[in-house]
Amino acid sequence: MKRRILLFALPAFALASCTKPKPESRIYTVGDTTPVTVNTPDTSFYVSGLASLTTFPLAQTTLPISVVHTDGIQRNVSLSVADLPENVKVKLSHFQGYTPFSSVISIDSRFATPGKYPIKVLAIPDTGKVKEYGLTLQIDTMSEKDCLFQVFGRMGQPAIFDMSGSRVGNLTAIFEYSTINLKSYVRSLLLSYGTSQYDSYISYHGQNNLDGLIDMEVNCTNGQITIPTQTVKGIRTLPGDTLEFTISGNGQIDPENNTYDVTYITDSATYRMHGTFYY
Repeated sequence: MKRRILLFALPAFALASCTKPKPESRIYTVGDTTPVTVNTPDTSFYVSGLASLTTFPLAQTTLPISVVHTDGIQRNVSLSVADLPENVKVKLSHFQGYTPFSSVISIDSRFATPGKYPIKVLAIPDTGKVKEYGLTLQIDTMSEKDCLFQVFGRMGQPAIFDMSGSRVGNLTAIFEYSTINLKSYVRSLLLSYGTSQYDSYISYHGQNNLDGLIDMEVNCTNGQITIPTQTVKGIRTLPGDTLEFTISGNGQIDPENNTYDVTYITDSATYRMHGTFYY
């Protein structure tokens, strides 16, 4: 009876040892469950290439690592990252595979608070004996100039909506950051909608004319957008006359959904800008 069992068991073992699923991709965020570390880790593998990381808010950095097979059975190992600070996301190019295999840790700091944070890389073999590696994630302070340059480079052109949720023609706006006076603006913005977009007042953007530039501020620590109360000159395409408007507004960049929204009020009505925030 024992011989018969062995004859059937050996082919099954050989088939299982040859079948190795390809590594997969997965995104880990704050709140992922952290496995319990045991005192007798698996010695058949280790993770190499780990090092402390330095980055900035609204920046990305990467760290290539390898899961190295030393001896014994090739284990199916899962990788994860734990203890991430708020507003930081991490992606592993390959989060699971049979040893040996490689992966790249990509850190996206978004609107993260500068500081030094201890984080962990966990390697979990199919034996369940977790290996835990500690490293430091340092998020350096970025100047307001550099932050605004990053923010305005990532904001796509918005669509304009009225407060009923309907898009107002094909009107949009343009965001600018001046490296001369270190200020951020929005121009060519709808101020009052007429019977059509040609019969509407748009913030004036004539050559060498600053009357139509609307000050727009961005808080680089939380992504809040503010249009301070100000007077701006608007121009109508037909018949080409100009009119002054008072404008103010507030909004938010949403890194989770890669969008931004700004609600603004003029003498005429309330409108909403919505667009993509590119990472």
